[in-house]
Amino acid sequence: MPYDAAWHFQRAQDSYEQAAQIQTAMATKLVNLLQLFAPQRRWSKVLEIGCGALTLTKRLSSEFELDELWLNDLWRPEAKLLDQIFVPELHFLEGDAEHLLWPDDCSLIAGNAVVQWFQQPT
Repeated sequence: MPYDAAWHFQRAQDSYEQAAQIQTAMATKLVNLLQLFAPQRRWSKVLEIGCGALTLTKRLSSEFELDELWLNDLWRPEAKLLDQIFVPELHFLEGDAEHLLWPDDCSLIAGNAVVQWFQQPT
């Protein structure tokens, strides 16, 4: 199931952000909530699961200082999308987030419209 979804998302990657208005609004809301409730504006190590077309990633990296950013999804985003992300250290974990070893000591773990794809979201 996850890899079928990946194939569909990957094929629509170029037009995803224009079509995914709800996901875009959710990403904006998540960043707004972080700005409101998180005391810091700098995060040392951030993991974003299900980064997709980088909708949340772009907002996080423009509103906060991210020293190290780990992105995860079933496929690697296109280079033209990754080139829009300016962080000192950028890493990518390809694969199903439910079955990967996540980096240790993350100061923020974020995800936008991803947990519903998990087989066991708890």
